[in-house]
Amino acid sequence: MENLREVVLDQALLGGACAVGIATVETLAGGPESIDITQLLPGARSAISFAYTLDAGLIDAYLSKKDRVPHERNNIDVNNLASWSAIPKRRSGSGVFNC
Repeated sequence: MENLREVVLDQALLGGACAVGIATVETLAGGPESIDITQLLPGARSAISFAYTLDAGLIDAYLSKKDRVPHERNNIDVNNLASWSAIPKRRSGSGVFNC
């Protein structure tokens, strides 16, 4: 099973993520109710979490109100990339998503 974990982590990084991790029901136990992955995915035993970075070089011009468009485009592009990466593929007849 460790090999599958490594494949999942590597694929996310190869897809452009700057950070990726796998949280299990056990590692999330004792946390607030909002982190219970089984509320959204009944039967799930783990969830993959990943992050993409924005181009930091565009943020200064955006915050100083010199040029907002490049940062906004970058934000949209990164969000689209993350959204497509997160689209679950539902197993037929199951309430569990297979990502």
